[in-house]
Amino acid sequence: MTGCRGSDSAALPAEAVLSPPETAHIRSLRAELAASKSFYLELSLRDKELRLCHSGTFLRKYKIDEAGIQARRLLFVGGKRPKDWNSRIWREGRFSPPHVVERVRIIPGDETTRPTPGKPGILPPTLEELIPVAPRFTLDFPQGFSLLFELRGEIPGKNAAPEKGNPAWNDFLAGLGMRRGPAARLKITMGAGDGAAFFRSCPPGSPLLIMP
Repeated sequence: MTGCRGSDSAALPAEAVLSPPETAHIRSLRAELAASKSFYLELSLRDKELRLCHSGTFLRKYKIDEAGIQARRLLFVGGKRPKDWNSRIWREGRFSPPHVVERVRIIPGDETTRPTPGKPGILPPTLEELIPVAPRFTLDFPQGFSLLFELRGEIPGKNAAPEKGNPAWNDFLAGLGMRRGPAARLKITMGAGDGAAFFRSCPPGSPLLIMP
């Protein structure tokens, strides 16, 4: 699951100053994603926002409270802060616990599920009723990077249990080389409302661009 220790988390700078080549690089990555004509994510560390985008347009923004980068540990020795985790695109991310839609069961012949002239029909369920959210979840990328989300406050709608297992124990085993884990992860703390909305609305496998 994870291979980075929370105690080694390094706070990110409140504001990053980009050089002209860095700015041009970010613009080219954003243009590449916008031209894909599919959903993608942008994480702006400067603005503390996570954005769901399509074709160069922000569809929704989710506010972030805190963010800190964590490097893999070797036994009890902290690793160096990775240099290539931002200003790049991460692809094929998967949620853990997984994104599960709990379907509504409709019983044939049940009058409450059948539209009736002059009477309101059954109300369609909302995402809050269909998709449970855990207070702690990860978005893992096969390239060796992970986002760890910790939600503050009460989660609206259905709740899910956190993934089984002790994260600290998983980190220790990864440090011993007995379990696979990301080389680095970004720990993100955000309000339960924004965090749950992001989890429920994020299309599976959406590319992620992390910007300074």
